[in-house]
Amino acid sequence: MMTFTALPQHIYIFAAILGVLLISFVFFSMLPAFIVSRRLSGIIKRLRELNGKPDGSLEKIFQKTGVLEHLWYEYSDSLHQQLDEKQPQAIRFRSTLPASVVFRPDIVVDIPLRSDFFKHLPGLFTGVGIIGTFYGLLIGMQSFVVSENPVVVRASLTRLLHGVSEAFLVSASAITLAMIVTFVEKLVVSSLNAKVEKLIQLLDGLFEGGAGEEYLARLVRASEASAGQSLLKGDLKEMLTELSEKQIAANNAGVAALGEQISRSIEVGLKGPLSEIAQALKATHDEPALQTMLSGMFDNFNRQMKELFGGQANDMNSLQKQTIDALSATVARLEAMATEAGAAGQRSMEAIAEQLGRSSAAAESRQALMNEKLAEFIGQMREAASQTQSESKGQLQQSLSELSVRMGALIDGLGTQVRSVTDVSRQNQLEMEQQGKQMVSQFGGQIEAVVEGVTEAVAEMKSAVTVMQATTKDALSALGGSADTLYLASQDFARAGQLVNATMEKSAAVANQLLEAAETVSTAASGLGDLFADYKTSRDAMIAQMQTLQLLAEQVRRDASMSGEVFEKIESATGKLVAAQMDADQYLSRISDVIGLAHQSFSDGMTRAVGEANREFHQALSDSVKLLREGIHELESTLDAATNV
Repeated sequence: MMTFTALPQHIYIFAAILGVLLISFVFFSMLPAFIVSRRLSGIIKRLRELNGKPDGSLEKIFQKTGVLEHLWYEYSDSLHQQLDEKQPQAIRFRSTLPASVVFRPDIVVDIPLRSDFFKHLPGLFTGVGIIGTFYGLLIGMQSFVVSENPVVVRASLTRLLHGVSEAFLVSASAITLAMIVTFVEKLVVSSLNAKVEKLIQLLDGLFEGGAGEEYLARLVRASEASAGQSLLKGDLKEMLTELSEKQIAANNAGVAALGEQISRSIEVGLKGPLSEIAQALKATHDEPALQTMLSGMFDNFNRQMKELFGGQANDMNSLQKQTIDALSATVARLEAMATEAGAAGQRSMEAIAEQLGRSSAAAESRQALMNEKLAEFIGQMREAASQTQSESKGQLQQSLSELSVRMGALIDGLGTQVRSVTDVSRQNQLEMEQQGKQMVSQFGGQIEAVVEGVTEAVAEMKSAVTVMQATTKDALSALGGSADTLYLASQDFARAGQLVNATMEKSAAVANQLLEAAETVSTAASGLGDLFADYKTSRDAMIAQMQTLQLLAEQVRRDASMSGEVFEKIESATGKLVAAQMDADQYLSRISDVIGLAHQSFSDGMTRAVGEANREFHQALSDSVKLLREGIHELESTLDAATNV
């Protein structure tokens, strides 16, 4: 019975190599995995305690968590604050991009666990086992001695079989460790990825998304309100124009009626007394007392006439001032409304431009991340294919060369010793050589079949990689088209915003012209109060000003129609932007499906090819060992027969 103390030295060397690899796996992969798992579990527990209501303790939750703290600072920079309209403080936060863009499993899990290295550790275990197997076979075959003494031959066979069993012991240990490490590593990585996904879901549940759609809706509402205000301003202009015309007509009619009434009153009331005064003056031309009395009477008459006409002029001036004040207040209200509409449009444009910039940045980051992942995946597949092909070919060629050398040396030694025996022994030796050649040819045919199987597997891997490259190029070209569509839509939207700003500036200019017109009307009214005799000239100036107001009203009406066209362009640009976003989402979903199908087909082909190659290799190795055992038994019987003779 074989014991561990009786094992040869090379067994301990291979066992030490396997132990060093296993210890490095525990300390450099499993220990960091335990630390990352504790941090993720603690963060998830604290986030669940918030019950979907974020507060100021989020920064404390991510403190002293290594790379998670840095990722939280990056994610918090992407959050959008919504301020209260009455008080300058944030009432809630909105997420502008998903948490999965920042908290990626390759950063949170793969880098601390060094997955890029330790995922190849089972291959290293298997390689050490294969090397130990071939080394034990070579040691056993080297210790085999061909002799005429059956005892020596049996001892050599015993050492050979012991070497073979020790070699398979190393191989079995290495394969067992490879299976255990693969199971533990995949179990731990899948558990940590599940925790990272849970963390992403909790963060997405804390912050509401869709800020871009809300800003678009607010922009549409602001545009509709601005259009309503423009229509209201046009209606007010028309009403004020009609009111001013009616006021001017009423004033003209009142002045004309007042002049006729004054004329008739003067003619009726003063004609008789004046004629009597003239006759009296003629009759009493030389009386001084009468002249003094008449002078006093004319002075009183002049004073009363001044009071009469002065009071009426003051009443007309006050009426004109009230009309001018009403017009000035209306113009000021219109100017304030235009200013508020312009400011609202400007704020809406700035908000939507900022949101579109963030959306474009998020789309670019997602596209860059997808490109990096695809390039990394294709590079890994190429490296794995080339490495597997080179390792398989190198190991097979080395094994074939060493086995051919050993078999040639063994056959030459047997031929040299058998030639010294009798003719019967020589004949038996010739038969043994023929059997040995047949065995070598059979073994070579089986090895060629193994090489062909490996070559077919490599060809399938190359074809799968070619299909994946073509699919990736198509997906990237589709993404490029989607990005161009988004860029064109954003340019159309920017041009529409510029048209809105131009319209707002024209509305402000119209308001300034209305204010200047109001000042001109005020000047004309004050001139009417000072120069009642020039009332006709002032009336003509006011009519000219009202014509200017009519022209301005028509211009405002045209600007309102132009604003309607601008809003239609904005709506069309928004529709194009939404359509482009839907196309991008469809292309991304198609890319995900194609990559999933390509990865599945590649995994199936790789598993099938490697399994078949491994099965054929072990089958060929087993057949070779069986043939070698049969050849040794025949050689032993031949030697026994030769010894008996």
